[in-house]
Amino acid sequence: MAKKVYGKCALCGKEGKLTFEHIPPEAAFNNTPAKPIPGDEFLLRGNVYPWETHGIPYQNLQQGMGMYSLCETCNPLTGSLYGNEYKEFAQRAIQVAFSDVDPSKSEVVFQNVHPLRVIKQIASMFCSTTRIEQLDELRTFVLDKEKRGIDKSKFEFRMYFTRDNVIKWTGFNVLCIGGEPNPVILSEITAFPLGFILYLNPSEVHHKAGIDITSFSDFGYDDICDVHSPILIHTVNSWVPGDYRSREEIIATFEKNREWEREHSEV
Repeated sequence: MAKKVYGKCALCGKEGKLTFEHIPPEAAFNNTPAKPIPGDEFLLRGNVYPWETHGIPYQNLQQGMGMYSLCETCNPLTGSLYGNEYKEFAQRAIQVAFSDVDPSKSEVVFQNVHPLRVIKQIASMFCSTTRIEQLDELRTFVLDKEKRGIDKSKFEFRMYFTRDNVIKWTGFNVLCIGGEPNPVILSEITAFPLGFILYLNPSEVHHKAGIDITSFSDFGYDDICDVHSPILIHTVNSWVPGDYRSREEIIATFEKNREWEREHSEV
């Protein structure tokens, strides 16, 4: 018997029966069972490496990674309008992630892309994973297929490639960077072979990870173009947004912190 979940749709806001939304779309390499682990479980366990998941409670999602977030109208609507274009974009990204070219000297060209459809699928995913009223403008943007342009003083979308077979997402997190007056507010979705970061109220003074794709929103629904993109490949070993350290770097940081704790516990 199909599971029945009721609540507020993450896009239109109407109360009613919710359907399972694959994040990313099912056809974009998200059609096998998933075992998501809430990030707070790592915090409860204390000083453990992010990849040490043995014994941590998890969900068992047989249909793939996702959540009950969209109503019976919005789910098929976004899938038919944007899902296929995102799938094709992700399929091409695999070739980039596993290419042998020098990322520092090369770029990739995605041919015959509908940029608006791609970014609306990405925006729809963030609306599901991060249900805050500050994203109401993005919800309107997603629901109207012809609407183009977003307020770039409020939102900035960035992208990267990844070779890690992982799907993760975070709500909005606030990062305080030493010496800078304003915090960085960001949410992240990693969905092999791509990762996306949504910055809220972005500041020009902050360094931002990823390749800026916010301009995808300026195209029309039927506009097609070739997208020239730098090749930026990140490794994903942590549930913390914006953290692309290797396992060796994370282990070194843990050891440094443990050494500091030992020294100060003896004082």
